[in-house]
Amino acid sequence: MKHARFALAALLLLAPSLLLAQAQGRVKGIVTDSKGKPIPNAKITITCPTVASFKKDVATDAKGQYATLIVDATKRYVFHVDASGYQSVEREDKPLIGGQTLDLNFTLKSSQEVQAEQSAQAMEQPGIKEMREGRDLLEAGNKAAARDKFAAAVAAKPDLYQGWAQLSILDLEAGKAELALSEAEKCLALSPNFAPCLANGANAAKAKGDNAAFEKYITAYKAANPDDPTVIYNEA
Repeated sequence: MKHARFALAALLLLAPSLLLAQAQGRVKGIVTDSKGKPIPNAKITITCPTVASFKKDVATDAKGQYATLIVDATKRYVFHVDASGYQSVEREDKPLIGGQTLDLNFTLKSSQEVQAEQSAQAMEQPGIKEMREGRDLLEAGNKAAARDKFAAAVAAKPDLYQGWAQLSILDLEAGKAELALSEAEKCLALSPNFAPCLANGANAAKAKGDNAAFEKYITAYKAANPDDPTVIYNEA
């Protein structure tokens, strides 16, 4: 009877430990760059949305690997990964209970890759996309198609002063001085010291016979570009 009581007491003491062990879960993984190269010394910060005080930091080794034990695997956790020169990533997941291991790998993009992606996305935005396509057409010698693209660019993005500048230049070349002057003025309303618009505004005003506008824009152009060889030559 005495031995039975001892066994029962030992079992009761052991039960909480068994329950705790069953609620634990291991998490391991590897942090790599976009080419699959391991990233050493990456920092994984683990927090729990339902337990504000919980925070645990883990670092990757020389092979980019990490491993950690989560005491309460019944909850979900946020894994935030940082590494110098890379964009941070974050993921929420739940460890596996019963002493099982959750494989949680992360891929980080370099800062240069992120910047390149952002630039590429910016070039595809309405207005910017048409502006880029118009410049390509202009370089290919297709002025009519280029003008259509520039017109579409300012229609999509009215504050695109470079688009108004290109329209002004093309319309002046086509002999549409009044339209070219109006477009130059729209450009200058957005960027008062933009040299191409000041110059084309002066040229369009001269072609139209508007001496007052010509003097205004040529004076502004000289003030903004005093070292322009054309200005120096004309002054001489």
